[in-house]
Amino acid sequence: MLRPSATLRALALLPFLFLGCAAGSADEPTSRPDASGEASEEWVALFDGASLDGWRGYKREDVPGGWSAEDGTITFTPGGDGGDLITEAVYEDFELELEWRVGACGNSGVFYHIEEQPELRATWQT
Repeated sequence: MLRPSATLRALALLPFLFLGCAAGSADEPTSRPDASGEASEEWVALFDGASLDGWRGYKREDVPGGWSAEDGTITFTPGGDGGDLITEAVYEDFELELEWRVGACGNSGVFYHIEEQPELRATWQT
């Protein structure tokens, strides 16, 4: 869950497997306690558990074909059209919560504050 802003890309996901544990629609704020312990309506779920709405490929307008939403998870199938996933919206001042699973010998990670710059080819370069 992240708070929307207009300065930096929240995160990019490298291939293999990412488990999203946020529930609800990505378009609707999710109630979550703030620092004072009171519920805040400013939180946004990044993954609705059923689709990749709100996501796209790094330096792409679409979601690479190797990525899918399956059984409440964001999944990458090796051998398909790969590439990193990033959020369509831009976020800052956020807290990220997730469950993570990657296979043996997997090479994957989560990056945040990703910026798409013409001279950079990959998310890790930012």
